[in-house]
Amino acid sequence: MRKQILIVGAGFAGMWAALSAARLADKHQQAIDITVIAPQPELRVRPRFYESAVHTLVAPLQPLFDVTGVNFQQGHVEQILPDSKEVSWKDANGDIHLRRYDRLVLASGSHVNRDAVTGAAEHAFDLDQLESAAVLEQH
Repeated sequence: MRKQILIVGAGFAGMWAALSAARLADKHQQAIDITVIAPQPELRVRPRFYESAVHTLVAPLQPLFDVTGVNFQQGHVEQILPDSKEVSWKDANGDIHLRRYDRLVLASGSHVNRDAVTGAAEHAFDLDQLESAAVLEQH
């Protein structure tokens, strides 16, 4: 049975983990399936979200994944089940799936918690995600 590497997240860490694993598997001619689960197959250049034209700070990853043999699944991981070496994840239609892994790379990133400061959600802007940076840019 082929070994399964599962990567949660398609940011800088997830992308490099997938591409590095694919390179090493090819170099050593190993039969390994590499899968990335993330909300979208794109690299969002988050450190530059303060710049204008924030919508241009996105690079598509699907062509790169296709060339390197990395499988992409669009969705959100709901639960990690370490005893059975599986993750439960939800796709864009809301359907729940299980995905087995031999190796798991957790590169899901982070997000700002604006609830900790009273009034921040209603009166403040952030550059945490592409969508919130676009709101600030339009303001």
